[in-house]
Amino acid sequence: MNANFQKILEFPGHKDAIYALCSIAGSNIFFSAGGDGFIVSWDLDKPSDPGKVIAQVNSSVYSLVYLEHKQQLLAGTRNGDVYLFDLINNALLAQINLKSEIYSLLHLNETIYAGNASGEIYVLNEKLEILVSEKISQKSCRVIIPFKNGMLASGWSDHLIRILNISNLAVEETLEGHANSVFSLAFDNTHLILFSGGRDAHMKMWDAKGTISEVMSIPAHWYTVNNLKLSPDKEFLASASRDKTVKIWDTTSLKLLKVLDAERHGGHTHSVNILHWLNNHILISAGDDKKIEVWSLEAF
Repeated sequence: MNANFQKILEFPGHKDAIYALCSIAGSNIFFSAGGDGFIVSWDLDKPSDPGKVIAQVNSSVYSLVYLEHKQQLLAGTRNGDVYLFDLINNALLAQINLKSEIYSLLHLNETIYAGNASGEIYVLNEKLEILVSEKISQKSCRVIIPFKNGMLASGWSDHLIRILNISNLAVEETLEGHANSVFSLAFDNTHLILFSGGRDAHMKMWDAKGTISEVMSIPAHWYTVNNLKLSPDKEFLASASRDKTVKIWDTTSLKLLKVLDAERHGGHTHSVNILHWLNNHILISAGDDKKIEVWSLEAF
């Protein structure tokens, strides 16, 4: 399988570590945010232009989501604030505090899901009004993603993966296996495979066709797996780690296809915190070195 990714661009990034990336579907415009509180827009078609500052908030930004149908941007922060920005009029539309660090935001079917460091998940409408909230654990909720049959999959700092009922947040299934916090999840909804990674530096593959079962576990990195992202066509799984590397994997076998590092590929010099696929061929990475790297699959 061709996995010859090469760095094509580097953006100077931010004044502090970068924790969040998202993009406008079907375009070359993406957004970044991090420890400096700045939310910045970038355009791959204008690589020499400095990023455009969308907003600055008074805390580190840990999560970003773009609302396609409204041209709005959600941001979740270290102090528990969730912001909703109107990108058309460059205005703050709404703000709410959800007690503690917002590590994960999800927008699904005109509903917003927010997981915080206090072990709570909130269900909000698009005006940031609370519809439902549920205390799930004494430990942090690190990630929430859509799952099969209208459910949600969530990763937690108590080492567990919880499958949640999307309507009432009831725990439908609990998956054990990781030896430490589960920082990231990715779901292949075509082949019904769930991938997980976290502080134990392992990556796991779960068969979700029926009762969810672990089918593979590998020591994917030397240190924490900070983020996992599937390419839109489900051909590649990318992983980002505190060990300063981005790795590209075959999704069917978890065979390692490529290691993107500083020495050989001009990659990151510090922890890689977040990944984002712009399309099937362009991968964006960012981390503690305050830089944004853009990788391209050659000969696409």
